[in-house]
Amino acid sequence: MTIEEYVKNNITKVCDKVFLAPDIPNKKLDGAIKSMTNGIDPNIVIALADTTIFGSAKEGLLITGEKMYIRSMMGDGKAIINLTDIKQSTYKKEIVPKKDKQVEIESVFVELNDGTRIDITANAYGLKLEELSLFINGIMELNKAGIEFKESSQTYPLSLMDSIVKISYIKLLCNYCYNDDDCIDSKEYSEIMSLVVRNDLVSEERLQIRAYIMNESLIEDDNNLLDIISKNVKEESFKSLKQSLMKDMIYLHRVTQDKNSWKNDQYILKMKKLLELNDDQLDILEKSIINDEEILSQRKNDSEITKGVKEIAAKAGAVGVPLAAIYLSGSVMGVSAAGITSGLAALGCGGILGFSSMFTGIGVVALLGAGTYKGVKKITGISDVENNKQREMMIQQIIRNNQKTLNCVIEDINSISMQLVQETKKGLAASEKIEQLSTMLMMLNKSANNTSSHINYASKEAIISHLPLKLDYMRLIELTEGATNQAAREFVLNCYEEKEVIKDDGQSKKEYILNDKLDQDTLSNLLEIIRNIGYLKVSDAAFAAIKGNTKKLFNSFIE
Repeated sequence: MTIEEYVKNNITKVCDKVFLAPDIPNKKLDGAIKSMTNGIDPNIVIALADTTIFGSAKEGLLITGEKMYIRSMMGDGKAIINLTDIKQSTYKKEIVPKKDKQVEIESVFVELNDGTRIDITANAYGLKLEELSLFINGIMELNKAGIEFKESSQTYPLSLMDSIVKISYIKLLCNYCYNDDDCIDSKEYSEIMSLVVRNDLVSEERLQIRAYIMNESLIEDDNNLLDIISKNVKEESFKSLKQSLMKDMIYLHRVTQDKNSWKNDQYILKMKKLLELNDDQLDILEKSIINDEEILSQRKNDSEITKGVKEIAAKAGAVGVPLAAIYLSGSVMGVSAAGITSGLAALGCGGILGFSSMFTGIGVVALLGAGTYKGVKKITGISDVENNKQREMMIQQIIRNNQKTLNCVIEDINSISMQLVQETKKGLAASEKIEQLSTMLMMLNKSANNTSSHINYASKEAIISHLPLKLDYMRLIELTEGATNQAAREFVLNCYEEKEVIKDDGQSKKEYILNDKLDQDTLSNLLEIIRNIGYLKVSDAAFAAIKGNTKKLFNSFIE
């Protein structure tokens, strides 16, 4: 038994509010580290027992692979104990008279190997003292048994795991792709290579995967591959890997089966049983995939992304799927696990997602006051554009990952082409081999086209993330006054489609909606014009809005 296993199996007896890695809320973890420790890496925390009334976790018990931190406002400072220094713990309960009644007094001591005896009673206020003493003595027994106490990360993504684990994981996904039609088609190949790229497999590892994909005789048994993974990761990591693996299989099913439900896929049903997962867990894994897909397809802004991740996290926790497991291998959009931590930050897990960069707009601040600055941005629609920072970051990483994927596919095309040339020289004797290589080359070319399409799509979306999806017609007119701006005005208007929209009160209203069918060059030109005329500058937009509304009001009086 490892120290991690012991702590996670026993610490719940010590306190009613216990959080185990990797499911410790970051707000609590931040509070505990700041209050109880001298500043440690949050990734090495195994468990946290919170004794505070309001859940700040600034008091309680924090455990790593090497140390125990105990703190309470009732105590004198905080107690920090090296696990290897523990000789034994003693619990004592006695009845003492106090005024006209008998009072039960509990105390707990920790004796260290150097003879020091520490009274941790006050610092452990709020913990169950007898259970705490037994828990500490269990750690002492592990020490006696020669178990190594060391600090290690509790939240390793797949990309940081041993190569044998990464290779076995991807081989299992290859097995799934082989299962339905005895081959890996261009779409499946693109997705597998995307997974290879975002999990940082080096050249030698990619060669192993390539050989596995291109030679069906190398296919290994699912049970054997799972056994390899389980022997090379911690138990908790293996649980997360199984859930992550199933998520990736469900995604591959959606890619090849036109997003039909996984419930009719016999291979997934078999793997569900093998991985010891249930329908509720698979349902939430599929919902997380759909949520990722909708970030792009529905052009979700930062607020919507935050809301979506929070909803997934709440539902995932209820069925025993840690959010860390969902993004262990990255997101289905091709974003690496490192990049998707910004998605986890929606829950306060990193602080990357919740940023809201603001244009300076010093002139507007001076005229209208800082308190109304955000209001001006909301009125002018600029806040809607600024609310796309997270999606833009994801799109940029999708482009980078797909470019790397395309490079790998091109590398494979070159390799197969060379083999084809060599076999062609052999003539009829190699006709069967030539046919196999030709088929494979066709598949790789389709895969390259698929990946190129992903890059082009993401590149367009990156530009669109900077554009207003709904055009403020009045602001455009005011910003493009004068003959020299007429061409710019016409170009912008031609990029938006005029539509009749029915409002809540039943009245119709004209709106100008961005044309989805514009090519990348047109979108780039549109963005340049939008920026040049000051449409996205707070000061220009605010004054244009004021001027336009004043004209509208004046005209209404005249009429």
